[in-house]
This record gives sequence, C-alpha cells and structure tokens, in this order.
Amino acid sequence: MSELKRTITWKILAIYGLGNILGAGIYVLIGEVAKESGNAMLWSFFAAGIIASFTAITYGALASEYPVSAGAAIYTERAFNSKKWSTAVGLTMALTAIVSSSTLLNGFNSYFQVLLETLGVQFNAPSSLVILTILAILSFVALKGIGDSTKLAVLLTFTEAGGLLLIIGFAFFYGDPMDAIAVSMSSIGEIPPLAITLGAFIAFYAFIGFEDMVNVVEEVQQPERQMKKGILTALSIAVVLYGLTIIAALAVLTSSELAQSDAPLATVWQTATDSEFPLITIIGLIAITNGALIGIITSSRIIFGLAREGWISNKLAKISSKSSVPSRATYLVIGLIAITAIALPLGTLARITSFILLVVFTVVQAAALKLKVQNKLPNLNYCIPIIGLIANISVIVIQLFSWY
Repeated sequence: MSELKRTITWKILAIYGLGNILGAGIYVLIGEVAKESGNAMLWSFFAAGIIASFTAITYGALASEYPVSAGAAIYTERAFNSKKWSTAVGLTMALTAIVSSSTLLNGFNSYFQVLLETLGVQFNAPSSLVILTILAILSFVALKGIGDSTKLAVLLTFTEAGGLLLIIGFAFFYGDPMDAIAVSMSSIGEIPPLAITLGAFIAFYAFIGFEDMVNVVEEVQQPERQMKKGILTALSIAVVLYGLTIIAALAVLTSSELAQSDAPLATVWQTATDSEFPLITIIGLIAITNGALIGIITSSRIIFGLAREGWISNKLAKISSKSSVPSRATYLVIGLIAITAIALPLGTLARITSFILLVVFTVVQAAALKLKVQNKLPNLNYCIPIIGLIANISVIVIQLFSWY
C-alpha cells in the first residue's frame, strides 16, 4: 500500500485548517449575510458556527478512528458498505473543492484588477492569463510536497488572521463597538428567524474547511490523538475571529452599508482609517491564494484516496518518489481547475457549495450514527450525530423552501 509521509503536527494542522476556514469567505460574505439578516448578522454567523461544530466534532472522531484519506467517502463505505455511495460522496467532495478553488482564482483576478486600478497601473491584464499564472505558481508549490505546501499555507494564514485583527483593532478604536453590540442585541425579536436562518445558510460557507483537514490525515503525526484537537482548535478560533470582525464592521458601518459594498471589509478599513491604501485588498488576495492552494491539496488527496481504494482508476494513486505527493491526482486536479476557473462565473457559489456540503455532512452524520450503534465509534457521544442530523436537515429544508 502506498504511504504518505507524516510531517504535520496538530498545531500545524490547526493553522492549516484555520487558513482554509478563513479562506476568502469572511472577506466577501459579510455583505451577503447582511443582505439576508441585517442587524442580526452576528447571530447568523454564530448559528452557522454552531451547526458546523457538530459536524466538526463528528469528523474529528471519524478521522481518529479511520485515519485514511478521502474522509467522507471512507466513512460512508465503512458504515453502509456501499462503494457506489462512497464513491459518489468522495467525488462530490473533490468536485466541490475543485470548483471552490476555481472560483477563488476568479476572485483573485477580480481583486488583482482592482488593485491595479487603485495603484494607478494602466495595464489591462487578460483574466485567463492572471488565473493561469497564479494557478501555475500554486501548482508548483503543491507538487513540491506537503511540507512546503503547509508551510506556505501557515504563512498565508497568519497574514489572513492578521488582516482581520487589524480591522478589529482599528474599528474598535475609531468606531463604536458597544453600539454595534447593542444593535445586535436589539435585533433579537425584530429580525424574523427565517431571515437569520437564511443568513446562516450563507454564513455557513465561511466555516467550511474543517472537513478538508481529514483529507491530509495520513500526513498527520499520531492522527488518533491529534485530529480532533486540530479540527476543534481551528473552528473555535474562526468563530471568535468572525464574531469580533462582525462587531467591528457594525461599529463602523450599518448593516445596509455593508450589504451595498462589493468589498465590505475593505470599506470598513477605509472608513475606520480614512486611508485609500489597499491593505485589505492585498490581504484579500492572500486569503484567496491560500484558499485555492488548500483546495488543490484537498481535492488531490480525496482522488488519491478513492483511487487507492480501487473505487476509481488506481493509476491516480501513484505517489511521486521525489516529493511524496499524489502527483497524478494533483495534475488531474490542476487541469480541471484550469478549465473551470476560466469557464465558470462567480455567481451563487456560496449558496451552491453550502447546499452540497450540508447534504454530504448529513450523510457523514448518518454514517457516524450507524457506526456508533454498531460500537465501531467509541470516541463519539450519541447526541452529536443526532443533533447534527437534525440541524443540517432543518437548514437544507428551509433553504429549499426559500428557493421555491
């Protein structure tokens, strides 16, 4: 059996996961959530975080018990003994990561063009050239090995988190955080629960990423003990950062102003500091780059895991002797990202991705519950997958009704 090198500690895993969770979502989604839930946007984010936490706990327990790549697909197979269902789940997760990376590269192009305009650079860079250039750079890093990839991801994560802390610090100093908290509190009872739920559905996209952590489990040291710790640490830090960021945003702008902005956190920064320097635009580019890199790593590991299990072509399970990465799976992912990044618009990615992932998460919770009943998952409490199932299905149903 092909084996990957275990070079990731739980701290590096947590930072890697945090970078994926922060990604580009928080930098653009605050405005979208504000459109749905207005002054109650803080509660939408917290609701999304709570829903995500049940699945995160389940993933941590499953990854500890079954420390192999292709996470959700493997858990489904172990529980239901169906290769067809497991393959479908795995390919869905890989496709989601590929499309997300493609969309992030589109976002990179948009941010890059804005940056050129802000700096007064008179150069109209073709979108396809920008996308393929940054993809080539990220592909080089991904193919060098998980050690180099995670080191870069850690560096970019600190930059992302640093950007949020800068916004929080300046907004709290120049704005009115107590008023923001009062506005959020007064929204309880004023904003319909449906609006908060729909806002939470969009906000859920900003919390995804923890599920990708299990796909590098074979490169984690002592995964039986470290996976749950790394996953919950990453998610907890994200919840705190998001809560403070939303309070900071409302301390400077109203929810309607946030909803009208194409780059809400950049607008918050410019308003709080009275500066036109595109610092947050630059950090947004970094966040997008990190999210795209992690997407490449994640999708290639899922495909590698499926191929090694024999559920898809085993040729994709080949590991490079030089870098110890699944090279063929990575090349396939890079090719698909290149095609979809140029062909697909940004559109409603957050809603589509959230919906698909909630369906997959529901399957994972059902798998965990069955394994628990069979006494094959001793490190998980019964109530976690049950509550997770109810929460996921409820949000899915509400979202379906809202579409019709």
